[in-house]
Amino acid sequence: MYFPHRLDTEPWLVLRMKILMTGGGLGTNYGMIVSARGADKNIAIDIYGGCISGMAYKTQMIGWKSRTEEKQPTEYSESISRATGVLYVNTQLNWRTKEKDAKGNDVEYTKTSWDVKAIMPDMYPHDDGHTIKGKAWHRGRQQGVSHTRKELLYDT
Repeated sequence: MYFPHRLDTEPWLVLRMKILMTGGGLGTNYGMIVSARGADKNIAIDIYGGCISGMAYKTQMIGWKSRTEEKQPTEYSESISRATGVLYVNTQLNWRTKEKDAKGNDVEYTKTSWDVKAIMPDMYPHDDGHTIKGKAWHRGRQQGVSHTRKELLYDT
């Protein structure tokens, strides 16, 4: 194995970060931002040993909606964030034509489905290695997936 630096003679940096939340919890806290750009091969973090513990991917869920419309919608599309690491798509649609019936009672939703289109984010040369894990479900079973370079279509 090749190490670009001699680990026994190079300076070491041990970093411990702790973000304490105070107040109302509004806004975004970043523990660390790491970027590598401008070369043919960009490596933001290279781990020579050990592991990453407790890592969670940013998840984006799309598709499962409740709608009250006169005509049943047949498709839905949503743009996917560049920060998304896991995409969960559900083709279930809870649909009803109106909120109240003639007697003023709530109208129940009908469980149906629609085509869900996930519009993928633009990628650039420095995004080498950027991937999005995805799963499509509807009523407890996996769905078929078709895709082009820019969008994914989850068929019902």
